[in-house]
Amino acid sequence: MAVSFRPEVGTTYRYEIRVKAASTTTLEGSAPARKVEEVRLVAVHTVLDAGADGVRVRVLVGEPGTAAQAFIVRFDRAAQLDSIESVEGASAEIVGALGVPEIFPGATGAPAGRRLAPG
Repeated sequence: MAVSFRPEVGTTYRYEIRVKAASTTTLEGSAPARKVEEVRLVAVHTVLDAGADGVRVRVLVGEPGTAAQAFIVRFDRAAQLDSIESVEGASAEIVGALGVPEIFPGATGAPAGRRLAPG
């Protein structure tokens, strides 16, 4: 049995991500200030290119009712995020932005290069 995921060019995937972030700021002489932020993001991924070395995907991501940011990403064969290209105003700083790790979680490893069997 072979286990693989080979998205076809033109295929679109849509999903919702809910992100909750909490931070506490402590300044000398002041009580700690706690801030909790909850964000609902919608991501739409469209496969642009697919090959043996990975896939290139156009991503639209944003909160419902707001303008989505659009950019192109490349995933390697192990489904690891290889690069983010800036498109339509999305800057390179988006890599560390709220929600990006949830949109592009790390993979556990490359798919097997051989047929798999039980056991």
